[in-house]
Amino acid sequence: MIVTAKSKALEAAQLRIQAEEEGKRDAEKAKWKQEEIKAVEVTKAQQAYEVAQLQAKEAAEKAKKIIEEGKAEAEANRLKVQAGLTPQEKAEWDYKTTVGVAEALSKSNVRWVPEIMMGNAGGGNSMDAVGLKMMLDIANQMKK
Repeated sequence: MIVTAKSKALEAAQLRIQAEEEGKRDAEKAKWKQEEIKAVEVTKAQQAYEVAQLQAKEAAEKAKKIIEEGKAEAEANRLKVQAGLTPQEKAEWDYKTTVGVAEALSKSNVRWVPEIMMGNAGGGNSMDAVGLKMMLDIANQMKK
């Protein structure tokens, strides 16, 4: 009986030690499981932070680009105004004005160009030149 009691006491002590070791092992497993989750979440957060930083830099560079393009366009417009129209704009303006005047004259009942012109004897083209001069004078008056 004494030997059995001693044996049961030793067995109980052994079970207690075993249970304690299993609890420590389970706690350690849970701790490392949480460390794994933490590592994944920290990596995701770091990635999101770096992406946000790059997006902010990209937005800042786009803003700089837009500002610089605006400044360049404003300077170009300032120089155009200072110098007058560009040659192409001037040509387009003159063309549109001349066409507009010609259309207005063609629809008008008033004859701006005389039908008969008296000029020098060899001036077969004098009527066309005078009519053209009058039309350009009218166009210039309309510009003012």
